[in-house]
Amino acid sequence: MGNLRFAYAALACNHTCRSLSGPDPTCEVVDDPVEGCGCTSDSHLSNQQTCSPRSLCSCHHPGGVTPPGPVVIGGLLGLCGNFDGKVTNDLLTSISSEVFSVLDFGNSWKTAAPPCSDVTHEIFPCERHSYCAAWAQRRCMILRSDTFIDCHLKVDPEAYYQACVLESCSCEFEGKFLGFCTAVSAYAEACSAKDVCINWRTPDLCPVYCDYYNDVGQCTWHYNPCGQVKTCGTKNRFTGKLEGILPLSVPVPWFYCCTAVIYLYC
Repeated sequence: MGNLRFAYAALACNHTCRSLSGPDPTCEVVDDPVEGCGCTSDSHLSNQQTCSPRSLCSCHHPGGVTPPGPVVIGGLLGLCGNFDGKVTNDLLTSISSEVFSVLDFGNSWKTAAPPCSDVTHEIFPCERHSYCAAWAQRRCMILRSDTFIDCHLKVDPEAYYQACVLESCSCEFEGKFLGFCTAVSAYAEACSAKDVCINWRTPDLCPVYCDYYNDVGQCTWHYNPCGQVKTCGTKNRFTGKLEGILPLSVPVPWFYCCTAVIYLYC
């Protein structure tokens, strides 16, 4: 506040840097001039409580950014570049050395406290294995195909397709099949929530085997793409539509009904 000046008739109206970017609320107050400290007529009070010329005042513009005046061109440093009009030399580190990697550039401007680990380039599975990416894209096209056409207008498949490709790119330990089936079933579940039931599984595409859960000669458990869990009692009723191996509406022992149904989902 060392550059403030005393005046016998000081006014606050339109004497701040903020007032240069819009209406000044202090001007709405009708008041007489008073004695006090303020800025001279050719300067304005900044956020740092110092008097600054117009060219050095911060700009406040809702919904947009106002470029600073020519006095600061070429005199900036940091994540926003140096504002010299050349985009080729904006990646200057905190020690003023030019780099070509945005990661090296960003890491150089980290604050010392609290300490942060360096940002590193993450190699996604699709980038690591190009053959996996081609396999994933071909397989995941089922989400955009006629198989799910009845659901496309109710649930946009694009986000699910992108997730499917990423999940399916993991080729180690047959992870591509697990990721693919999980991603497609997630979209089918979203469709079911919108009252569109898609029976997309086949013996060759993410099959579900029900016979494992049936005893010899029994035909109780059946796969249902949009079934509802049936419980024996009135407590803990399930109302949501679920994909899984569910029992038919036939009498079964209470313990078998009220435990197996809960856990045997696909």
